[in-house]
Amino acid sequence: MAVPNSFFLGLIVGVLALFVSPSSVSPNKSGSVKKVKRSLWLGTSAFYVSLVVYRCFLNREPGSYGQLDLRLWNTVESVSGYHYFIDNVIMFIPAGVLLLLATRAVWKSVGQCMAACVIIGVAISLAIESLQVVTGVGVFHIDDLVANGIGTVIGCVMCTPFLVPGSRLRERGRAEG
Repeated sequence: MAVPNSFFLGLIVGVLALFVSPSSVSPNKSGSVKKVKRSLWLGTSAFYVSLVVYRCFLNREPGSYGQLDLRLWNTVESVSGYHYFIDNVIMFIPAGVLLLLATRAVWKSVGQCMAACVIIGVAISLAIESLQVVTGVGVFHIDDLVANGIGTVIGCVMCTPFLVPGSRLRERGRAEG
């Protein structure tokens, strides 16, 4: 099985972000762990965003694009449509994780943080779908918004044990970091 070009594009962008990030340019012994974590987060985020951009805009086959499909569950009527739905869910799981990690300090509770992340994830999905119609490289599917929202929720739920006060995973992470 061949590795898709989007993987290599994302890897290159992620590595460049690690080397160019301000925290990797000016290392400081007192805050070096935080700076390394920030660099890793920035590199991971850049890698993920470049994969999504490639997948949603640059890797499109010719077809009937620039249309709106506002019928719910229309894409899951066929096997290939079902695969696209699952693909969209999987594509937004990292978004849920990254959004939760990025916004955890802003909100008072994990529930508020998760709700905000899901809203942001669906808003990002809405922006992607709208840009696909405007640029003519995709079809606006309401199912994609649902699938991306589900993926964001899954990513948030996967990351939540690291944020809940008193959890063994959170305490172990603090002891190591």
